[in-house]
Amino acid sequence: MGRKVIVLGSNGMLGRHLVSELLAGGYEVIASDIHEQAAMDVEYIRCDLTDIQQVAELMSVTEPEQIFFCVGVYSTKNREVLERINAYTFSNVLARSKSVCRRFYVVSSASVYGLPPAKDLPVTEDYEGFPTSNYGLSKYLLEGIARYDERTVIIRPSNFLGKGLSEYLLPGKLVSKVKEKAGDEIEIELYNETSVRDFIDVRDFCRIMRELIELEDIPKVLNVSTGRGVSVREMVDALGTVLGKRIRTRIIGEEPEPRYRAHVQSNRRLEEYLSKHGIVLDELLSHDLQSSLRYMVNQ
Repeated sequence: MGRKVIVLGSNGMLGRHLVSELLAGGYEVIASDIHEQAAMDVEYIRCDLTDIQQVAELMSVTEPEQIFFCVGVYSTKNREVLERINAYTFSNVLARSKSVCRRFYVVSSASVYGLPPAKDLPVTEDYEGFPTSNYGLSKYLLEGIARYDERTVIIRPSNFLGKGLSEYLLPGKLVSKVKEKAGDEIEIELYNETSVRDFIDVRDFCRIMRELIELEDIPKVLNVSTGRGVSVREMVDALGTVLGKRIRTRIIGEEPEPRYRAHVQSNRRLEEYLSKHGIVLDELLSHDLQSSLRYMVNQ
């Protein structure tokens, strides 16, 4: 595949890590985001993807052979805003890159599955769930747009862990809350500690993307996950170990309904696909929970 790659949404946590990984792999990387300044030292072109003329100019100037679409906001519940930024911007990119781009990697979300019951876990790419949040709906719409173009690969990552993770997300909020409390024994408030989610280190995710970018005949939809569940309590305990603190929790909410306590993705399709090319997925998933949290704590 082509060596000229553009990362859209390059100033976000995922975008920054992906740019670094692709640069390390010898790719010609162009970064683009809506912000005036780049988040790192790389060739950077500002672009508002909601403006189709700006998108046209970006594609004309850069002529990328491959595009990573890492655009997304989740800090609002406003459905109109989420759909405009998370989904319809990709329509603009598709419309103005048909003559230059050979492949798109569209980063979606596990939120498109909604809340699968325990009997359907771990969820596969074929699971017919339905989003239960406006954010999930925006990603569901994004996938609908992406499916109509044969060059697109839809990537559904599990929950990220890594440096720069937003405090809008539980792991980011946990790290921030625990770091700000002094003493070897502390207490934090949680809504529950039994919910289980699948978490992947952003560095591992980007390494997997770097492997995929070299390959052909990638499945149309891929879960990129560890395939393992981690409870809130396990994350709190691991964070305590990393910081050398004993963390007590005070539950201030109701425990989730039992059949919705877990959300784990199957990575079997990814594992089998990589295996056919002599790549071992477990070797790419090199960061355990404590390693990921330590990376976040030291940011």
